[in-house]
Amino acid sequence: LGSFTWRVIGPETADAHVRVRTVTPTGLQDVATKIRIRQPRPILQYIPEALNIIVSRNAPLPSPRAIILANIGGNSLTWTATPSTADWLAVNPDQGSADLDTFFVQVTRTDLDVGVYNAAIQIGGNAENAPATLPVTLTVTAQKVYGISGTIRDATGDPMDDIPVSATGERDVTAVTDMDGRYLLDYLPSGDYSVSPTSFYYSSLPSERTYTPLNNYEPGGDFTLEPRRGQLLFRYHEGWNLVSIPLNPDEKELIRLFPDAIPPAYGWDPDSGYVIRGTVEAMRAYWIKFSRRDSVVLQGILIRDMLVPYTSDEVGWNLFGMPSGPCPLSEIVQAPGGMLLSMYEYNPILGYEPPVDGVLRAGKGYFAKIKEAGILRVRAREEVVPSPPRVLLRHPGVSRVDE
Repeated sequence: LGSFTWRVIGPETADAHVRVRTVTPTGLQDVATKIRIRQPRPILQYIPEALNIIVSRNAPLPSPRAIILANIGGNSLTWTATPSTADWLAVNPDQGSADLDTFFVQVTRTDLDVGVYNAAIQIGGNAENAPATLPVTLTVTAQKVYGISGTIRDATGDPMDDIPVSATGERDVTAVTDMDGRYLLDYLPSGDYSVSPTSFYYSSLPSERTYTPLNNYEPGGDFTLEPRRGQLLFRYHEGWNLVSIPLNPDEKELIRLFPDAIPPAYGWDPDSGYVIRGTVEAMRAYWIKFSRRDSVVLQGILIRDMLVPYTSDEVGWNLFGMPSGPCPLSEIVQAPGGMLLSMYEYNPILGYEPPVDGVLRAGKGYFAKIKEAGILRVRAREEVVPSPPRVLLRHPGVSRVDE
């Protein structure tokens, strides 16, 4: 009983004869039909899906806005970008042939009457959902407003995405960096401002940039980030706890890191099963027995991003750790898709159960069932996801103590 999904793989052809043989109580039954096999076409995704730009009349031109294009389908993507006939709008470049690409939208003049102007950019190409329309709204105001933009990079020079950047001053505003590490703090009235990255997981150089006053568009607000030292309050319960080490700790010896632990800890090896560990590593999960219920402050280097590769020998059940913050199960990136079959945490009273509220939390360990070789990527959220009271009573976990 039930339904079954099957897939035919073959060269592109006008017709293919596929025979599905099913087992029935009366013996074998053949069902044959003609189907068409075709090469999967690209599917276009573009971010953002609309642009709203605000400028002061006769002000300097604002910074270009980046539009990120991605192919979330098959084959290879080619694309074009064509602005409408508005004389204040331009794009660069206007075509490309990459599965992950960017073009820029530029306002070319600000000597317009005060008001709201609407235009559009048509994104064409070979995608199944092309052409797509990107609406662009330009608001010209008599008030003097400006913007601050820049790029966030790590110590090696690579751009960093999903980093919050905040401006405080005449108007408080926060932006998040795109995949190229760029951010834009827009529509800022003239005045004094302080700008800085506000990630929990990183410190920045410089720590902030000041504009006293801001009276122009400032494109050079760049920062370099490095993982910062921090503290996390780690809670544990009497007896066995399935935990993970949520930062790169200063002390790795089990009994020095957790004075109430009863050595040894137990890790997992796909070839050997449970293995004894006297020291622990960041983002690894362990079974640890504690002599009493208490908490301890862990110190070390905070971790936002975690990549977990799995080989074909690691297919099946594995222990799974976490970085320094929470991540919804739905936000774990799987390559290939569908490789993560299930995830369970340990409840001392109820036993194994799915993650509470669908969120993986720092400090907890999990059992993950892996379908095939690949890579899982976890990115800890900046904001804290509160734990329900029932979780605090029964589960290990961490709290931030130095935000």
